[in-house]
Amino acid sequence: MIGEVISGRYRITARIGSGGAGEVYEAEDLELPRKAAIKLLAPIWGSNQQLRQRFLREAEALSLLDHPHICTIYKAGETDSGRLYIAMAHYDGEDLSARLAAGAMVIPEALSCAIAITDGMELAHRKGFLHRDLKPGNVLITEDGIVKILDFGLAKVPDRTQMTETGVTMGTLAYASPEQVRGEKLDARTDIYALGVLLYQMVTGTSPFAASSAVATLQMVMNHQPAAPRKLRSDIPRRLDQLILRCIEKTADQRPESMAVVQDELIEMLAEISPSTAARQRAGHVENSGIAAPPPRRRRRLIPSVGVAAAIALLLWLVGPPSSWFGPDQITSIGALVVPFSAEGSDEASALAAGVCLDVTGQLMRLSDLDAHRWVVPAGSSMAMAMENARSRYGVDAVLNGIVRANGGELTLTLNLHDVLQGGALATASWRLNGEEAPDLLAWLSEVLDIPLEVQDRARIEAPGSTFWPARRDYYLGLSALKQNDPALAVEHLAAAHTADQQFGAARLSLASALCLLGSEADQPRRVDQAESLLNAYPEPRALLGQHYAVLAETHKAHDDQAGAAHFYNLAINHNPANPDYRRKHGAIWMWQAAYASAEAVYLEAVDVNPGYYGAWEDLGFLYYLQGRNEDCIRNYSRVIELAPSYEGSYNLLGAAHYGLEQWDQATEMFERSFALRQNVAACSNLGTLYYMNGRFEDAAEMYEWAWEYDQSDHMLLGNRASALRWVPGREEESVRLFDEAAILAQGELEKEPNDGVTLAFLAGYQVLSHPDQALDVAGRALREDPENPEVLYRVAVVHEEAGDRTRALTLLGAAIERGHPLSEIKHERLLDDLRDDPRYQLLLP
Repeated sequence: MIGEVISGRYRITARIGSGGAGEVYEAEDLELPRKAAIKLLAPIWGSNQQLRQRFLREAEALSLLDHPHICTIYKAGETDSGRLYIAMAHYDGEDLSARLAAGAMVIPEALSCAIAITDGMELAHRKGFLHRDLKPGNVLITEDGIVKILDFGLAKVPDRTQMTETGVTMGTLAYASPEQVRGEKLDARTDIYALGVLLYQMVTGTSPFAASSAVATLQMVMNHQPAAPRKLRSDIPRRLDQLILRCIEKTADQRPESMAVVQDELIEMLAEISPSTAARQRAGHVENSGIAAPPPRRRRRLIPSVGVAAAIALLLWLVGPPSSWFGPDQITSIGALVVPFSAEGSDEASALAAGVCLDVTGQLMRLSDLDAHRWVVPAGSSMAMAMENARSRYGVDAVLNGIVRANGGELTLTLNLHDVLQGGALATASWRLNGEEAPDLLAWLSEVLDIPLEVQDRARIEAPGSTFWPARRDYYLGLSALKQNDPALAVEHLAAAHTADQQFGAARLSLASALCLLGSEADQPRRVDQAESLLNAYPEPRALLGQHYAVLAETHKAHDDQAGAAHFYNLAINHNPANPDYRRKHGAIWMWQAAYASAEAVYLEAVDVNPGYYGAWEDLGFLYYLQGRNEDCIRNYSRVIELAPSYEGSYNLLGAAHYGLEQWDQATEMFERSFALRQNVAACSNLGTLYYMNGRFEDAAEMYEWAWEYDQSDHMLLGNRASALRWVPGREEESVRLFDEAAILAQGELEKEPNDGVTLAFLAGYQVLSHPDQALDVAGRALREDPENPEVLYRVAVVHEEAGDRTRALTLLGAAIERGHPLSEIKHERLLDDLRDDPRYQLLLP
């Protein structure tokens, strides 16, 4: 075959491999400068019409699956000798089986790889195709780290009205679902099963159904319950362990219902371990980013490690500021929850859906400007939930979703408004997207949401759209790119929309926003200047003035001109007084400058304008927490819980405020309620601290283990667990081992910031049990680097107490107390029990 030319276009250059279905060759494309992979059907199959048709069906299936994680097909046909072939993209890299031969993957790598697979398979399932042969040999990792799903040769093209079809046992046995082995009808859950087996192997290094023969493998697939992955590898997160076991359930009904559901869980898990990687996954850039280690993240003081210091009031990263301040995917207001729009019929519909969703959300928010008692929670990547949970999580009365459909050359938008309280649909309507006029949504939205829309109101809030479909198309695509955190692509599309129709104000404002996000840090000032020039070059229609001022505020903020940003947010509020988002951002500017009185004035006004909006109470409560006004914080967050009782973040803030008042039982109750609503690192870590203070060391260790699973780069979480296990009988050796591991992580941090006194103090605490002399040297360095820091003074005091130098420990402890270190932490530290009995200790207390 080498040197032979297939169909006058592909010259065979090398043999890649073969299997039961045929042979695969590397080839040179004689028409385009690229390599190709040529799959030839085995000659013996040529006389079998069923197999022949199935092979051609594979080509059709692949040609319809245009996705970055699915192997691209170029052409299919017959050779001059009558052999069937498919020409596909050729990728340099290794398949997953070769990668797994080196052993199990690190958890972020496995999650990233699995997310890429689910992303490709979700599209395949949506298009109506099953793979039926997902296995390591059919997953390629390119040299660039991109995951590609190969060989849909066993793919079935199901009935278009029902994605099931009687199956035959053709998949590789260890990855074939029980129903596939039995030859039953199959649906997407057979591929979910195979993915579960793949994930099991990726994180443990072994197959759950490894056997010495085909018969034995079949018996294991049908009857054997494999060991939980965590029993084979202790650092596998419990949530991942449970997901894998659900995926490989023997009964299809007990598995996750779709690849999208699996992908959402995987992305959430990756976000807990590596937020920056997960952000790329959410944005649609689903890479095999786990091939490289996730970037390190630097944080200041978390939950202290040595002796498990318990000053929760300082742990801002745990309880966090109101979540809307972290970006457009988070909460901004309430009333109607917008969930991400779906798409059907074409890749263009899929590309447009996110942008159309943002545009509809913008119109809905402008409509809510007419009535402060109508609020909007915009679509975010984490908002997929059961309808009945929407009210308790966000306090909403209605949920709005949409579908962008392609049918021939026509694109339509269908909106559905659902009643959360009573259940069922409130209203449904459809519009053509690619007609001459932009869809008139305001009238419909005002009617179904019972917001009167007078002529003068419409003039005040309606932003003129474009009558030119190419401009609207680029606008939607630009918004989609912004949603995907791709400002370069957003600028490209939004600039095209602005060029096509310079009266299209919404496109111009979005372009200015995108310019502020584009480029390197050094390039940003120039981009921000471009944005300001663009904003100042055109008079804005009245409906867009509020947004115009808000974008100008962001440009001033990007220039670190906080006063200018506050001025323009004030103008935005004056123009749109019912818009809660402007007040949230205006107040945040003052708050993060510690101008607390100004921030409080803004937030009190927000509560007065919209007392039923829980975000306003949340902002005000967090401001009080930052100021140490814990009673005021508790009053505000109690109101948040009344409005949105299933929002776990509120309970975390309440727990922190109760802690600040030394109300330990109430603090514990709040964190336990948060944990019950959703297992989250804030609740886990803070419960660990409270359990430790209460002498519940085994419970504390378990909570710290949960927290560690969320963030395995944090030496302090690992040190906390070691501290708790130190007091659990029979687990002292495990404690020593964990202290050593925490020390290694701390040393890694010091390689990046060698003069960080706090990290040096923690490191000394990890070392003092096994290497006291070395620990004292490190403690001395910590004091030299940061001699006035109460945290450093306290940590080093504990090190000297453990090393047997009571006098030095008392001196340092007194200095820490003088500089404001929390007495509650000192009073509850088990390592200081003997020191607290020393008469000299009493002299240190204020």
